[in-house]
Amino acid sequence: MFSTLNFGDRIRLSGGYDMEPRWLAGKDCYFGTVVEFIPGQNQTPATVVKLDEPIIFNDTTGDIVILELRYEGAKWGRKGTVHIE
Repeated sequence: MFSTLNFGDRIRLSGGYDMEPRWLAGKDCYFGTVVEFIPGQNQTPATVVKLDEPIIFNDTTGDIVILELRYEGAKWGRKGTVHIE
């Protein structure tokens, strides 16, 4: 268990730097469930999320994404900025 994000929590992934991020493919968001925490690139664990529906981006399709916290000192919580891998 890490901060306020736990196994089985439902999450909503949206946004990006562009007004219409390519990874959303015209959708408003993707929904998924936290299934695991794994070692991240820094001290804070990365979060493994199983999406409700596959994401298609750059000729790749999958329903599992890894989330890394974007900013130093950030903690997993109810809302935040992440990097989707």
